[in-house]
Amino acid sequence: MFPSIRSYLAFSYTLVVLLVIAALGLGIQLLVERNLRANLDADLVARARQVEEFILSDPDADLSRQVEQLTTATGLGGQEADTTYLRVYIANGFPLPGPVLPVQEATPQQLQRLPPFSVGTWLTEDGTSFRLLTRRVVYNDQLIAYFQVMRSLEPIERITSRLRTTLAAGGLLAAVVAGATAYALAYQALKPFSAIVDDTRQIGADRLDLRLPMSYGVDEVSRLAYSFNSLLDRLQKAFELQRRFVADASHELRTPLTTIRGNVDVLLLDPALDEETREALQQVSGESARMSRLVTNLLLLARADSGQQAPSPHPVDLHGLVLETVRQARSMSSTVSVSLVREDQVMVSGDSDQLKQVLLNLLENALKYTPDGGRVTVSVYAEGTWAKLEVRDTGIGIAPEDQQRIFDRFYRAEGRRHDAGGSGLGLSIANWVVSAHGGRLAVESVPGVGSIFTVWLPLRSAVSNQALTPP
Repeated sequence: MFPSIRSYLAFSYTLVVLLVIAALGLGIQLLVERNLRANLDADLVARARQVEEFILSDPDADLSRQVEQLTTATGLGGQEADTTYLRVYIANGFPLPGPVLPVQEATPQQLQRLPPFSVGTWLTEDGTSFRLLTRRVVYNDQLIAYFQVMRSLEPIERITSRLRTTLAAGGLLAAVVAGATAYALAYQALKPFSAIVDDTRQIGADRLDLRLPMSYGVDEVSRLAYSFNSLLDRLQKAFELQRRFVADASHELRTPLTTIRGNVDVLLLDPALDEETREALQQVSGESARMSRLVTNLLLLARADSGQQAPSPHPVDLHGLVLETVRQARSMSSTVSVSLVREDQVMVSGDSDQLKQVLLNLLENALKYTPDGGRVTVSVYAEGTWAKLEVRDTGIGIAPEDQQRIFDRFYRAEGRRHDAGGSGLGLSIANWVVSAHGGRLAVESVPGVGSIFTVWLPLRSAVSNQALTPP
C-alpha cells in the first residue's frame, strides 16, 4: 500500500494529527456552544425576573393596557438578531395584544400543563431555532398571568459555524504541515538506512571481502552495520571453506578416476573378454569419463570462485578457434549437421583454451537437445566494437521460465532432468568464462523451434576502452 516507510510514517503521523485536531475541535465546539447557550439561558432568566418584578410591582393593574409600557420598561422587543422578545398571557391563558412574534402562541391547555418555570428550544416554520422561557406570575397564591421571553439561537449558530470552519481550515493546514514535517523528519531519520542499503548492493558472492563502514552518524545503524559485517565474516569463511572443500575434493578425485579409467582401458585390450564383461567395462569407462569431466568442471569453478582462473590477456584468433571447434563438433554426432554460416576474421583478447571450452559447451548442449535430422549453425563476426559469436539450433527449445536459470550451476529444465550425460555445469562455466573476458552470454529460445546462444566479447582493438558495456 505504501511505497516506503517514509510515506507510511508521514501518513500515520498526519492521520493521528487529524484525529487529535478533530477530537479537540469537537470538544472546543461543544464547550463553546454549551457556554453560549448557558449565557443565553442566564440572560433569559434575568429578563424573566425583571418582567416578573414589573408585573408584581402593581398586581392590580390592567396588563392589557400595560404591555407596551412593560415592553419599553424592560427593554424587550426590537428587530436585531439578539433581541429578547416578550409575550404576556392573562390568567386564563389567552395572549395579550402585542407585536407579532416569530414563535407560535401557546394554548391555554399547554400553559396549564407547563411547570411554573420551563426553558426549551422551539423551531419555527422557516427553520430558525429559538430559546423559549415560560413562567407563571403568582401573587398571594393567585395566578395573575403567564409570560414568555425568547431569543433566537441564530447568533450562537453563526458563531459555532464560523468556529467549525476555522477549526476545519486550521486542522487541514496543521495536518498538511504535520505531514510534510513528518516526511522530512522520516527522510532524515531513514537516510542512514538508505546509505546502508546502497552499500550492501555492492556486496555479492564474488565480493564478500567488502565491508560496510562502521560510522553512519546514528548509533542504531552503526550497530546494524557491525552486525552485518560480522555476518559477512562468517559467510565469507563458510564460502571459503566450501570452495576449498570442492577444490580439494575435485583434486583428490582426479587421481583415482584416472587410475580406474586406465585400468579399465587396459582390461578392454584383452581379446579374450566375453561380450557381457566387455560391455560392463565399457559402461564403467564411459561413466568414469563422465565423472572425470564433472570433477574437472567442479575444479574449474572452484578455482574461478577463488579468483585463481583469471583469463590471460593474449590475442586470440576467434575465427580460427571457431573453425577448429566446429570440426571437432562434427564428429560428436552423425545425425545432426553442424555448419559455419558466417565467418569473419575477428581478434579478441583472453585465454584461447577457455574460449574454446565455451564454444564446445554450447555446441555439445545444442547437439544434445537437437533431434535427429536437425541443424546447428555457428556464426562469428564483428559488430561495432564487439565480436559476436552465435550458436543456433533447431532443437526442442527452452521454456521462458527456464531461460532465466539455465546459467545457474546444476540447473536443468524440468523436461531434461533425466537426460543422460548432463551435469548442469556446462552453461554455468561458459557464462563465467564469458563474464571473466568482459563479455556477456545471452539466450533466445522458442519451445519446439530452437535456441540461439549469443556470446559478446570485446574486440582486441577496443579492450583498452574501460567504458565498454556488453550489448
